[in-house]
Amino acid sequence: MQGEMVFADVQQLLHEEEEEEGGEQEQKEEEEKDAEIDVPVLDIEMLSSQSNLTSQSDDNYEPASKKLICEGATCALKRKKDLAQWEKDIEKGGTNWNKYATIDKWTFDRFIEARRHNEHVTTRILQQWAASAALQYTTDTDFKFSASLSWAKKFKQKHRIRQRHVTKYVSFKDTTTFEDTLEATDLFQKQMTPLISAFDPDYVINTDQTGCEYRMNIRRTLSYRG
Repeated sequence: MQGEMVFADVQQLLHEEEEEEGGEQEQKEEEEKDAEIDVPVLDIEMLSSQSNLTSQSDDNYEPASKKLICEGATCALKRKKDLAQWEKDIEKGGTNWNKYATIDKWTFDRFIEARRHNEHVTTRILQQWAASAALQYTTDTDFKFSASLSWAKKFKQKHRIRQRHVTKYVSFKDTTTFEDTLEATDLFQKQMTPLISAFDPDYVINTDQTGCEYRMNIRRTLSYRG
C-alpha cells in the first residue's frame, strides 16, 4: 500500500514538471512571436490619401485609424492639417525652433574653436557670428532673427560664459632649424628681386625705426565660467 502511494506521488511530480515545461515553451514561443512583429512606419503621403481621415474640426480632430497608425510607436500626428505644416517646414529648412538651435550651435562651435586657440572673444564678436549663421535663412520671410544684446545675454547664460580679465598673452611659436631659415631667406630674395627692379629708388622708404603694432591690446575677453 505504501509503495503504491510513493508511485502515485512520483507520477504526480512528473506530471507537474511536464506542465511547467509546456508552459515555459508556450511563453518562449509567444515572446519570439512578439519579437518578429514589425513596428509600422508613419508614411505621411499614405496618411494624406487615407479616405477614412474625415474632415472634422481641427481642434477635436483625430484620425479614425489612430490606433493602427500609432501601434508600436509614438504618434506625433495630432491633426490632419499638421501634414501641410510639416511639408512647409521641410521646404523652409525646418521649424523656427530648429533654426534657432542651428544658429546657437554654430555660434557656440565658433566660440569653442576661438578659445582653443586663445583668441579673444567679445560680445560683439558673438553677435557677428550669430548674424552670419542666420544669413542662410534670409529667404524665409517668416523667420526673424536679431543678434541683439538680449540674445547675447541669454546665450552667455545658457553656455555659462562670462567676461574675464586678460593677464598675459600666450603666443604660438613654430620652431625651425637653421637650414630651414637659410632656405626661406634664399626663397625671399628670389621672389623680391623681380619686384624691386620695377620700382624707382625714390620709392624706397627707410623703416629701421618704424614702430608697427600687429596686435590690439584687449583688456577683457569671454571665457568659460569657472
